[in-house]
Amino acid sequence: MTRGLAIGWDVGGWLGKKQAVAVIEVGDDETWRYVGRPAAFTLRGRERLNVLELVRTAWPEAPADALDRGDVVLAIDAPLSFPAAFVRLLERAPTSPPSSDREIDNELAYRACDRFIHAEHERKKPLSASFDKLGNNATVAMVLTRRWRESEGFRVLPWDAPRDPRREIIEAYPALMKSKGEVVDRVRALLDVRLPDAGRGLGEDELDAAICALVALAHLGIVDPQLPRLVGPAAGQGLDGWIYGPSRAWVTGG
Repeated sequence: MTRGLAIGWDVGGWLGKKQAVAVIEVGDDETWRYVGRPAAFTLRGRERLNVLELVRTAWPEAPADALDRGDVVLAIDAPLSFPAAFVRLLERAPTSPPSSDREIDNELAYRACDRFIHAEHERKKPLSASFDKLGNNATVAMVLTRRWRESEGFRVLPWDAPRDPRREIIEAYPALMKSKGEVVDRVRALLDVRLPDAGRGLGEDELDAAICALVALAHLGIVDPQLPRLVGPAAGQGLDGWIYGPSRAWVTGG
């Protein structure tokens, strides 16, 4: 048995070529390694892929029971939900127009977790799933993760309660680990050591997938001082989603 798998998926749209996936295998002694280089792919013709097929995109030799050998965390770079106010609008509920002068406060465009990221990380602002072009990617992530929840027993956080053995899906935001030069240097140094043939030469999508896999690894609870310390949802937050990102102290090197 292995300790588990940490999977990172940089989501693209339904027809484009912007998907990428990375897979980390964790041993019983909590040592870890990328099993193959992160791989770019297209979802065209693969719209019904399962998680093992996703894993085999980057790790073709993955055994048939790869998901059953331990815990599995899949970290996804795409919103797993739309803003709660936007959902109510689609349901034809009475909706007040946005009143704030700040775009980030528009509840039709941004979730509470997006505003948390904006406040905690020097005004870093995720794209809006409802207002920006990210809606294409978001629907890919939502459709497939909900299918994997029903057919493969994955829990989608923060809405589902965790259970053992862990099969969990979380939302990540790799831009937080590329927002400062020293953070990028730390991440790339880690990838240079852990990735086959080093981390150089990765495209932007493959790099984001590799970073998402690191977030999944941190969520597994692997003890490694080089990994980001993640911030989970606080009490009263997370109702319309949560971005499992590094703490501000980790980003700033504190």
